[in-house]
Amino acid sequence: MILTIDELIETLKQARWFESLGRFPREPGYIGIRSLAAWADPPVGATAEELRISEQMDWLPTTFDQNDPFGSGAVRDGIADQGSLRAEILRVQQVALETMRGLPDHPLLHVGAHSFEKPAVGAARYCVRMVVIEVTGHAPAAWSRLLGLYVRGHWPCGILPGGDVVVL
Repeated sequence: MILTIDELIETLKQARWFESLGRFPREPGYIGIRSLAAWADPPVGATAEELRISEQMDWLPTTFDQNDPFGSGAVRDGIADQGSLRAEILRVQQVALETMRGLPDHPLLHVGAHSFEKPAVGAARYCVRMVVIEVTGHAPAAWSRLLGLYVRGHWPCGILPGGDVVVL
């Protein structure tokens, strides 16, 4: 578990952003999908399970103005020095962007006419931001666990009503 901002930065430098899409092994609390075919129109090549997931899943946030489904707002609000928090978020976001620069085009991020590249990168940036909040607030939780998936090359892209995270 990441305990400091410096550890977070070192973790980001080792990230294998999106290198292992479609190859997530089933783990408790997580459901791996092979592709985003269920979100195509029409959903050609999607499995019955992927179609079921697509009907039930809520996408994880991809922009900073979206609500945190894990309720980390209380952690953020409990941090006394909001100015320092903003500065740390910017510093760590810069490292994340540098490590994502030049990412190769991944075929699993394209479904028909739809490209999921921007949402995938946006979701990763949102996750990094929330991990900074968790680390600064000394409360590593859901976002820190999700960052571990990104570092391994996956995209935690959604959440099901029961709380399982959907991972490409």
